[in-house]
Amino acid sequence: MSIFFVSRALEGVGAAAVVPPLLAHLTDVTDGKLSLRAKAMSYFEVSLLAGLALGGLAGAQLWRWLGLHAFAAVAVLYLLSAVLLNAGALGSRSHGGQQAVAGFWRALHQPSLQRLAPIWLCVNTIVGLWLGPTFIFLLTHLSSQTQFFDGLFVNRPERVGWVLLGYSLVFGIGVTIWSFVLPRITVERALRITLLAMLFACGEFLLFNHTNSDVTHWIVGSIAALTIMVESGFTPAALALLAGAIGAQAGRGAAMGIYSVLLSVGAILGSLIAAVLAAKFAVDGLIYGTLMMAVIALTLVRRLEPAMDGALHA
Repeated sequence: MSIFFVSRALEGVGAAAVVPPLLAHLTDVTDGKLSLRAKAMSYFEVSLLAGLALGGLAGAQLWRWLGLHAFAAVAVLYLLSAVLLNAGALGSRSHGGQQAVAGFWRALHQPSLQRLAPIWLCVNTIVGLWLGPTFIFLLTHLSSQTQFFDGLFVNRPERVGWVLLGYSLVFGIGVTIWSFVLPRITVERALRITLLAMLFACGEFLLFNHTNSDVTHWIVGSIAALTIMVESGFTPAALALLAGAIGAQAGRGAAMGIYSVLLSVGAILGSLIAAVLAAKFAVDGLIYGTLMMAVIALTLVRRLEPAMDGALHA
């Protein structure tokens, strides 16, 4: 058990150490190219989703085929990923530790980011609600609930990976579409549209979760897929805003560490909230939590400065 906890801790340290430099590199290479930056941040989100989807699918299938030996296979995949990451980082430039720290603190003092942070935290909490361990447990445990999702894969837990893959494909298509839309609209409008879509998604998931009709599932599921594509634009818009928030100064890429901080804190909060709500309401609890966070985030969007509207066009 101690090896498991140590390995998970190292995994977290690795993720925290990789994402900010990667975003810093994207920030540097898109300097002065705002349209390209919006697309680059969208593609970053697509790659993140693809990794989560393929990782979940690979893990499920490796466990099915290899049992306990799947852990060794995952370790080999980690080594391969490290080699590919090192190869992709060739040519990146460094601004030095002092400038990096200065860039981080400059970003923290940006009024626009101070207003965006609680909104982003709410959205990342929603991510934690659904991508944390609670939802997977609800899908695979033996349940007496009448909800459709609760205990859906109790006899076929390996199918959870396919669910994650399907969701990521839909989300990824949406992010790709947003990469062409974001340079043409204001940030505030993009954020408002995506958050409104989250509210609609909650109603659609509630309806899906409380019906057993295959026809209804296909109809509601298709509408929900379109809604997910719409809500997928939040993170690329927020990342593009974050990248340009502190101006063309050396070390600004270090400010992208804010992304990892808010993502991590939100994931932890989401997992804790999911554990509490799921114990009482099962999968409906995750939907209620999503609705609550989306309403809070949508309310906070009104506090954003009008100047933020031009952040993607300045």
